[in-house]
Amino acid sequence: MPNMDTLTNLVIDARKLYLGGLLILTALNLVWMLLRKPLRFFLAANFFAIYLLYLINLTILPVPLSIFTQGGTELSLGAARINLQPFDIGRFGSWRPRLNQLDLLNILAFVPFGFLLPFTAKKGRLPILLYALLATLIIETAQLVLSVRVWNYSRVFDITDIFTNVFGAWLGYLLARLALGLGGKTSDPQPNPTQADTQKLTLR
Repeated sequence: MPNMDTLTNLVIDARKLYLGGLLILTALNLVWMLLRKPLRFFLAANFFAIYLLYLINLTILPVPLSIFTQGGTELSLGAARINLQPFDIGRFGSWRPRLNQLDLLNILAFVPFGFLLPFTAKKGRLPILLYALLATLIIETAQLVLSVRVWNYSRVFDITDIFTNVFGAWLGYLLARLALGLGGKTSDPQPNPTQADTQKLTLR
């Protein structure tokens, strides 16, 4: 059984994340096979799961296990790194919003979120944006907690990320609509002449 010193030196990194995630994904695939899910669902769900693992690795990891040990229970709110000025509005004496390279990367990082999710379930725009908002809040909260608990954690709770991530998911949703053939207007099928005549006779 590992002691506290061993746990303190352990870190949850990308290799451990992908290994554990792929094991869980394998179990989920077996369940989906028993439920006889369609092929489109299989492909979208697996790509979406792998994407989520990549997203966690990109935004949260590495995480030292020392935060779960008894010696790491104290919180230092003064060490929390928080940015509540979206797009640096009001910072450096300027009220013009700024979009930097990191913001663009955040938008691109959430495009697959909005693109893949409609293929796994019939979700409208609003639910997908709410899911993107929830995922962003989970990520930002995790970053806030880790910045408080881990003295050398470099990530920041940034309100700008909430806007850029949700916007990226919205762009991905628009791309999914185009891919699913929902980009244009759909019209109801017109009844054939026989059906139309039958309907008129019924109304009379």
